[in-house]
Amino acid sequence: MGVVLFNYSEADFTVKPRDRVIEIIVQVIATQEVSGVEDLD
Repeated sequence: MGVVLFNYSEADFTVKPRDRVIEIIVQVIATQEVSGVEDLD
């Protein structure tokens, strides 16, 4: 796994071995089939 880290701060930021710099979220994205209608009842 790789990480790209951008530092937008004026202060220097050092990543040391064993520092935690990321968080991962695993999420299921469900999509539904949509059908069109001419008008609503």
